[in-house]
Amino acid sequence: MSHEEVKDLLPLRALERLDADEDRAVTTHLAGGCPECERELASFREALGALGLTADREGSSNDRIWQLLEARLGAHETSAGIRAGMRAEDRAVRPRDRMHMVSFAAIGIAALALIALGFNVLSLYRGLEAARGTANFEVAALRARIDELQHGLESASARIADLKTQLSLTSNLTLAAFSPDARVVHLTGLAAAPNASGTVALSPSSHTAFMQVSGLPPAPADKIYEAWWIGRQSGPIRAGLFEAPAAGVARVALIMPPKGEEILASAVTLEPGNGTEKPTGTMYLKGDMPR
Repeated sequence: MSHEEVKDLLPLRALERLDADEDRAVTTHLAGGCPECERELASFREALGALGLTADREGSSNDRIWQLLEARLGAHETSAGIRAGMRAEDRAVRPRDRMHMVSFAAIGIAALALIALGFNVLSLYRGLEAARGTANFEVAALRARIDELQHGLESASARIADLKTQLSLTSNLTLAAFSPDARVVHLTGLAAAPNASGTVALSPSSHTAFMQVSGLPPAPADKIYEAWWIGRQSGPIRAGLFEAPAAGVARVALIMPPKGEEILASAVTLEPGNGTEKPTGTMYLKGDMPR
């Protein structure tokens, strides 16, 4: 039997539908060493094995596959008895018809293998899509968490910077108040803010002046608090602008008064947003400089 004739019988060899003579011929050919036929037979058996996994619940995998091929070949009867007699009928089939049957069997196996491969690819695609959706959700959640942590870090950094500033102002106020030449003014709340109070410390030798106030209401959006020195010669002198926190204490580094000016008192007024050269608004705090 020639190589091509053996090759045509490989699909039926995979289905175990060869008669004894044909089976011996194929076995002899393969034993002689034919890599091409061995590969084709292995591929047919692999395809049948994959199809057999899906047919185990309905009976023998080979019988189930042969049923599918019989349907493609136009068989009119598929009972178990007729299938058992197929080997005898195969011997009586004319060579040309037998080759047609082999071709149809090969086409059937290839078609069924493609169907199984399609289902496997579809299942893999759906699994990848599900995994991708889960990964996208996890990445979005991680980014949101990172943004939240970043915002918290920025808020904490701003708070730390503010605390450092307040600590520095408090330290400077304390140092100014305890300097040998320190002069301290106690500010009292007036009618606009009777519960407000404040302290001003002035040290000419260290060139520092600080004020600490509490109890002032927050200024309107277009207003700002302004501190003043009140001199004997010059009258009100600008000392600084500041905002009053909604709760807590405001600490302000003040501008030193002019040299040679005798300071009689200190005061706080509410002025337009950029402040003024002389007081124009309501006075909230005032205190006299001790003599």
